[in-house]
Amino acid sequence: MRFYLLFGFLFIASAVCYAQKAPMSENDSIVKTEQTKRHEKPERVYDPRIAGLYSAVLPGLGQAYNKKYWKIPFIYGAFTGFYIVINRYETDYQTHRKGLLYAISNDSYTNATSTFDIDGRAFTEEHLRNSVNKLRRERDYWIIIGSIFYLLNIVDAHIDAHLREFDVNEKLKLTVDPSLSQSFNSFQTGLSITLHFH
Repeated sequence: MRFYLLFGFLFIASAVCYAQKAPMSENDSIVKTEQTKRHEKPERVYDPRIAGLYSAVLPGLGQAYNKKYWKIPFIYGAFTGFYIVINRYETDYQTHRKGLLYAISNDSYTNATSTFDIDGRAFTEEHLRNSVNKLRRERDYWIIIGSIFYLLNIVDAHIDAHLREFDVNEKLKLTVDPSLSQSFNSFQTGLSITLHFH
């Protein structure tokens, strides 16, 4: 009799424990999944238009938006170099242009042998004309190069934001191995490139 009572007591206790640890229903699992998603940090989405607009307003800002901070010093280093070169040509151009205007307007510079001193160097009127044209051409050339670099800065930010959307498999591996192949009666050595997908 005691055995039956003990067995019945264990049966009831196990039934109660099972009821308390019943598996979650489908609705409960959906609710739990939604709560988990709510607490997870959302993955950042990079908008190419915003990245391009940022770089158009302030060069390097689009790269900062894409978290490519290492590009910013190169961008500003290049723009600093462009500014120094363009400013140098502009200064020399204005100096030689003033000298040419003075040579044309002054009565003492009526013949081709007349000279004008600029920075301790003597220039004829013809030489001044050539210098002015050359300096203006070089200045405009570097302004165009700087403008192209500015556009490339925008394009770089735009394309980089596009590429951030692609999921690159971390297990993708590219290897370069030596190879040996036989052709008729001779052996040929070389390199083989292998792409491994895991």
